[in-house]
Amino acid sequence: MASKLRAKILAAKDIKSETVHIEEWDATVEVRGLTGAQLVAILDASKVKDVDGDGQPTERTDTNALTQAMILATTYDPETGQLVFEPTDADGLYQKSGNALNKIAKVALRMNGMNEEKAIEKNSGATVTGAGASA
Repeated sequence: MASKLRAKILAAKDIKSETVHIEEWDATVEVRGLTGAQLVAILDASKVKDVDGDGQPTERTDTNALTQAMILATTYDPETGQLVFEPTDADGLYQKSGNALNKIAKVALRMNGMNEEKAIEKNSGATVTGAGASA
């Protein structure tokens, strides 16, 4: 028999959302948290195999890929509840304002237990702003 705590946790509505007004687009979007499965998939997809200074294999997080995936997966239309962007929109989206994209990325990272500084540390110098400006 399942414990009450287990049942409570599994029934909890724990995916948070936040509306963000993007002045550059004169639009308001809803940024939603990810499920555990979505977050793991995005983090895995943004890993890059590399070699350190000693020639040893290592992995790092590609902040550009992480930021792009977070924006695509967390941006919803607050009126319809539908995802705003499709994966095929990535190239066109990154022709838009880096400042606007950065607003979404910062909220998405924060809502999913990450922050800009942690993402930057893992990518040896890349910035979320840089990721928003070009892909």
